[in-house]
Amino acid sequence: MDCLFVTDYFTRTPRKLNAFRSFASVELFHFNVPDDTVVAVWNLITFKEQGGTFGDSCPDRNVTVYFRSGAPPVINPLNTRFPRDTIIPGSFAVTLTWTLPNRTTGVFNVTSPLPGDWFLAAHLPKDEGKISVKLYLPPDIVEPPNQSIQMRFSENAVLVELTYFTTWRQYQHEAGRGQWPLGEGSVEGLHEECQYLFQPQLIVQRLIGISVLYPGYFIDQMIPVHNRSVLYKVFIPSYISLVKVQLVDCGTRNKSGESCPVLLKMRARAPPVHNSSAVDCRENTPCELDLPLLSWEQWYYILVERYLSTADVYFRIGVQVKGVKN
Repeated sequence: MDCLFVTDYFTRTPRKLNAFRSFASVELFHFNVPDDTVVAVWNLITFKEQGGTFGDSCPDRNVTVYFRSGAPPVINPLNTRFPRDTIIPGSFAVTLTWTLPNRTTGVFNVTSPLPGDWFLAAHLPKDEGKISVKLYLPPDIVEPPNQSIQMRFSENAVLVELTYFTTWRQYQHEAGRGQWPLGEGSVEGLHEECQYLFQPQLIVQRLIGISVLYPGYFIDQMIPVHNRSVLYKVFIPSYISLVKVQLVDCGTRNKSGESCPVLLKMRARAPPVHNSSAVDCRENTPCELDLPLLSWEQWYYILVERYLSTADVYFRIGVQVKGVKN
């Protein structure tokens, strides 16, 4: 049976990102990847806002995004130490840099992702503790002091950067055409807050019509010369301790006794990838692949991948299972 590809699209509402201080600073997003997905593509969209408009004058701040299947990612942006013998679950991370003044995008692909829950965590870098202030001080009022001064609050030093404009027209232009609520001669004026908004989108491509194998039965199959592989799946119920996939009567013609130029792979819950359990059927007769210690109540995916040849490949494929002994 030929499989069909179906594309699904999921998106989330944009959220404001925060500088990382603790786990409470992180924005967490949740997606559900469907069964039989062969590729998942996350589009990572980040844009700046300032005063209700585009934040072209906002500084570029890198955005870090973490990905993990099954549970929220465990992250360590501050490079602190975990206690000894702590097992850190693996996750993926992507850093987004800015390609346009007020917008940037990134892409993260996962081939044959595990189905079910996927979590994304996003944050800005740790705050540098710097405050930026823009002032209008006409020269006839007071001479501007140094461009930056150090102020100390409690035990934390905060760098306050002061920028002075000697003409009201220049100040209005830099302030966004008068959007800052300051009058002439004012010595206040924190500029409108720069906001960094993050919106992830997910596009998945999944297969419909994957052939189902049933334990204890063999079926005759053929990989035509214009195809590279064929995919199957088998459902493993509870109380199974071992599953064995068998490839018999394999050859490049409709008869046995010749080399079987295929690679046999198997993986739980999602189609096999490069590091899945595999056996080279050219070197094993009969060709068998065993997997112990199974995950119960799950689909197992079997991939028969041909090596390069100029002929059709014929074979019979079956699955055998072994129950748990009392």
